[in-house]
Amino acid sequence: MQTQDPNKSKVKNDEEQKKKAAEKDKKAKAPTGSYTNTHESGKKYHGKGSEERAKQSGKRVGDKNDDPVAHTDWTPSANDRQAFKDEDDRMKTDEGGHKSDDNYNERASPGEKYKEQDQNKEPGQMPAVPASVPAGGVTPASNSGLVQKISNVTGLTGTALIIYIVISEGSRLFPPRNLVPIP
Repeated sequence: MQTQDPNKSKVKNDEEQKKKAAEKDKKAKAPTGSYTNTHESGKKYHGKGSEERAKQSGKRVGDKNDDPVAHTDWTPSANDRQAFKDEDDRMKTDEGGHKSDDNYNERASPGEKYKEQDQNKEPGQMPAVPASVPAGGVTPASNSGLVQKISNVTGLTGTALIIYIVISEGSRLFPPRNLVPIP
């Protein structure tokens, strides 16, 4: 009976992991863009990604539809968001966009939504960011009610108001404090 040397299998696994990491690193460094693969039938496939991605898509779609790629047009983009918008522009060259009989695309590009978002922004305006709760858990909504009344009476706002409330109400845990009326 033969036993396998555990060191050999560990070395093999390490080599495989290094290869996978190198491939992933290579993909991450590849410039992104948009592309149109024109197949022999004249039908097109529009996509987003590197030139290597364009080739992979061409082979995949060509094999699936028995329609090899005749020509690839790839153009670099500044970033992923722009590449999606460029992909959407390419799809719109086919009447009906992704639903056109002139292409193999099955769904719309996210670039359509990115363009809508960009149009709805005012010039120079930053994209909308969801509101977050500041440290301490005090949100603008909690300014109504008691907190707002205390603010109106004391003239304090923000951190000073919170410190006042903590000291004022927190000191009520000290029994002699309860004997002194609040002004």
